[in-house]
Amino acid sequence: MLIYFKVADRYNIVDEPNHRSSHFKRTIRGGGIIFPVAVIIWFALVNFKYPFVFMGFIIISIISFLDDIYNLKQYQRLIGQMISVYFLLLQANCFILPIWMWFLGFLFILGWINTFNFMDGINGITMFHTTIILASFYWLPNLLEFQQLIKLLGIAILTFGFFNVRTNAITFLGDVGSITIAFILGFLMLLLIVETHRWEYIIFFSVYGIDSVLTICQRIFFQENIFLPHRKHLYQYLVNEKQWSHLVVSAIFAVLQAFINLVLILLIIPHPQSTIFSISLLTVLGFIYLILKYQVVYSLQKSTIF
Repeated sequence: MLIYFKVADRYNIVDEPNHRSSHFKRTIRGGGIIFPVAVIIWFALVNFKYPFVFMGFIIISIISFLDDIYNLKQYQRLIGQMISVYFLLLQANCFILPIWMWFLGFLFILGWINTFNFMDGINGITMFHTTIILASFYWLPNLLEFQQLIKLLGIAILTFGFFNVRTNAITFLGDVGSITIAFILGFLMLLLIVETHRWEYIIFFSVYGIDSVLTICQRIFFQENIFLPHRKHLYQYLVNEKQWSHLVVSAIFAVLQAFINLVLILLIIPHPQSTIFSISLLTVLGFIYLILKYQVVYSLQKSTIF
């Protein structure tokens, strides 16, 4: 990390604050390069057992890092991500499934990668959230052979967190961090679903997923361009308009996801009606999110008027 800081400073790989930012100081971008390093070490330790995933991971890492440096065009990023997701599905042998199933899997992984990237907007949120998801994966015996990968990522999280989980962050993940983390989490989730035949495990991603999907719906309703940057996620309202602490909001999101994951693992998955309970849980979470967001936005509009 310290070596990268020198490189980033020399080549001006930094985030300058703007009207969409939730930070106010010039901050090094791309510190998340430590995560590709950790994952590549794991691939080497297992003798590149998953060659297609490795190729996809290398492609998406390079594209993401280049985007941090040069701000690539949207179609260039998307093409790189699509190729990487294709390799991921190839490794999981998803193409033997009916075309609609692997196509849904393709859209899900691609959507998750960009959702995770969009949510990485305040100090600590990705670190806390990733820790909760990895801990949940580590708990499951179905992913026993990936515990070494999870441990390496845990070391990377602690290292990066030292420079990020603070009031004034020294570095941000950048796309090279957030997108590569999302890719690996998507890989583990896909393997888990294929292994257990339980789609319910996607609830591990529910806090980010609900905030992203419903925010997109909100922007479509107001006829906004959903591909342009914005500050309309719930966490952005809380930090930017309500002036809540970055770390407090990040911790709340992570604790909520941890509670949901515990309910899923201990109560829902073992139940014979797990599908019904999972759908009900997602529905309830969606309604709670809408109510909370409405109250926050309404209070902001009211304070503006008066």
